[in-house]
Amino acid sequence: MLNMKKAIYLWTIIIMIILLPNEIHSQEKQITNAYKENTIKEISVLIKNHYVLKEKRNDIVSKLSKIYLEGIYDTINNAAKFAYQLTSDLHDISNDGHFSIVYDPSRVDELRIVDDDGEPNKEALKKLEESEKRRLEQRKRNNFGFKKVEILSGNIGYLDFRFFSGDSLAFETAHGAMAFLSNSDALIIDLRENHGGGAAMYQLLSSYFFGEEPILMGEIYNGLSDETQQFWSDPDIVRFNIPEIDLYILISKKTFSAAEEFAYDFKQLKRAIIVGENSGGGAHMATRMIINDDFYIFMPFAGAINPITKSNWEGVGVIPDVKINSDDALKRAHILSLQEILHKTTDEEYKTKLESLLQNLM
Repeated sequence: MLNMKKAIYLWTIIIMIILLPNEIHSQEKQITNAYKENTIKEISVLIKNHYVLKEKRNDIVSKLSKIYLEGIYDTINNAAKFAYQLTSDLHDISNDGHFSIVYDPSRVDELRIVDDDGEPNKEALKKLEESEKRRLEQRKRNNFGFKKVEILSGNIGYLDFRFFSGDSLAFETAHGAMAFLSNSDALIIDLRENHGGGAAMYQLLSSYFFGEEPILMGEIYNGLSDETQQFWSDPDIVRFNIPEIDLYILISKKTFSAAEEFAYDFKQLKRAIIVGENSGGGAHMATRMIINDDFYIFMPFAGAINPITKSNWEGVGVIPDVKINSDDALKRAHILSLQEILHKTTDEEYKTKLESLLQNLM
């Protein structure tokens, strides 16, 4: 039986095939068995060399070859249908819904930034540069993910953070947000609508919450280079440290990728209390890789490795310390933060104020 994520994906593919305009269909070439065999061979090479889970590479390739030899693809002569069937089979044999085989010759041309003769593809590079400029402007319009910073009642800092951007301007925005929040008695970081992003911002924000000694936060295995990169907190890249502040991180099923890593690593280090619902479960990073002139593969090539658990959250999500409907997570974290401050303080006047605030929230 198909799981829900796969069912949604495959129905999306079916609908796209049905609704594609006629001119797109007219460009689909009919493919021979020899062409299909060569395509599968190229896919197998990419998987064996670069798939994120090294221990599963040979098994996936072997099972894909077995399907081919059974003649499953013999009656499929349409390129788009062939791509659909390959995607479905790769999902089944790998149990990894990130895999996708796409028939799109024009997109393959855009991905090919180096021509067959080894020279740069100037047209593709120009399109890539223009696309990056557009994305940068979009990130700026969205304030590099920093949606809201405010001080909640009881001097609780709140940061609504939507994506991890690696732009230099984003770092300045991060420093400004942290400066505004630095006098809080506790801090809530809201990642409920955060779908991830780059490692540089992850490292920068993490570094604010530890002391002068670097802390190993996490590792990433890269199947393209066959190397593992470590990510440490770095006191030199922040303008101050707040290692003692109580920290609460809000997550939901929409929280994904780098946002999940932030929550997962802080949970394992016991540096924050995670509040909300299980996150999306995306610990693997995928990229497009050219198969041939007509097809490319979208495949996971890198994955997070937590130095404490030696594992990650792929497929299961980050499990909160305090499980609650994500819509109610902010209120719960606010209450928890005030209760903790009330427990610690010896100032009787301040205690009375905190008790009043809590009564109003509950």
